[in-house]
Amino acid sequence: EGVAADLPSHRLPGLDRCVVIDFHGRLRRSLQGDTQHQPCPPLGYRDLSSTGKVDEAAAALFDALRWSESVHGAQAVLIAEVASLPERKRLKTTENGAGPALLSEPSANETEVEELAAAVNDRIYRAAEGKSLSCLPESMFVKAK
Repeated sequence: EGVAADLPSHRLPGLDRCVVIDFHGRLRRSLQGDTQHQPCPPLGYRDLSSTGKVDEAAAALFDALRWSESVHGAQAVLIAEVASLPERKRLKTTENGAGPALLSEPSANETEVEELAAAVNDRIYRAAEGKSLSCLPESMFVKAK
């Protein structure tokens, strides 16, 4: 029991045997590592939205999943979690511009985008059969082939 009981019965294959489906380059940055220990490139790479637009990612997801199934030799598909507001925080600045004061309420558009991101992540979660990995700075889903 303990930690060993929580480990998966299989190991994630090397990156050179994985296909990466990214969002806004998040996994690409995480997988690059430092300059002394560059990992080998993935077998295939596709970004759902290089600009970080959730609606683009939603529209591209199923085509990317179908493409990932066609990559010869791939043993796993690593899929980035879609974030509605990547690396941004909604902070109000004080009236004199001195800095952040309070968390702002999301606008109606931001709420819509957050809901769409949650729906896209749910689709990814289902495609990955509930398997996820959080050992890198970015969370991702893992779909076995």
